Amino acid sequence: MGWETALLTVLGGFLASLSGLLVEWWRESRRLRDRHFEDIKRNCLEPILEELSRLRRYFEFSEGGPRWSVSSIEESLRSEIRWWELFSFRDVDKLLYEDLRNHYPDIYEGLENVKVWVRTRFAEYLQAIRDLLKVIEEDPDFKSIEEEFKRSYGEVRSST
Repeated sequence: MGWETALLTVLGGFLASLSGLLVEWWRESRRLRDRHFEDIKRNCLEPILEELSRLRRYFEFSEGGPRWSVSSIEESLRSEIRWWELFSFRDVDKLLYEDLRNHYPDIYEGLENVKVWVRTRFAEYLQAIRDLLKVIEEDPDFKSIEEEFKRSYGEVRSST
């Protein structure tokens, strides 16, 4: 056995060991990355989705939407604690939320835009809803429909 054979054997062993280490490093980094994205999903994106669903209810006008009234809106606007001025998605895992900027910059930017809009424009939105409700409540046609409904509802209720 010549020195060339010994050198090639050692070199082959070294390359085999190195490739094994590289494969293991790649597997571990992939496992850590997958775990990180699962953490982002579970501890950041899912709570944000829940918060967005709660926020959406303020903009739905249906039986399941908010129970708006002029007085309830005026009370909210006069309140010392205005939740919309403190609104933030950072109540979720702060580090993971900030990490969204690295992995999903468009989502992060969109969420920041929502936050800014809620903080700066939600009071204006409430005032517009209040004004709309006042117009509806003061409308003579609406009042006649409301009276007719009350009479019909009262008759149905009293007959049961």
